[in-house]
Amino acid sequence: MLLLRGLAEMRKRLAIDMRNSLTSRKIMSHAPLSAQGRGALGAIIQMVERTHFGAAGAGGAEHTLCRGRFETLKDSLVASGAK
Repeated sequence: MLLLRGLAEMRKRLAIDMRNSLTSRKIMSHAPLSAQGRGALGAIIQMVERTHFGAAGAGGAEHTLCRGRFETLKDSLVASGAK
């Protein structure tokens, strides 16, 4: 859910086209993000890949980590002057 919320924030604030067919990694590679924002999004993507595709468990610690990265991503979008 945090990955989808992060992508929605990017879509809204950066006014970029994100087709449903694009992978999260492809979106990250083309989005005009700061190094901090790119790192935060990358960490969320990595956790989603581990839990969804790698069948690894996710608990409170993973959620807390991703929540923090989501806030970092959001803050980086605001700091960059994105809408």
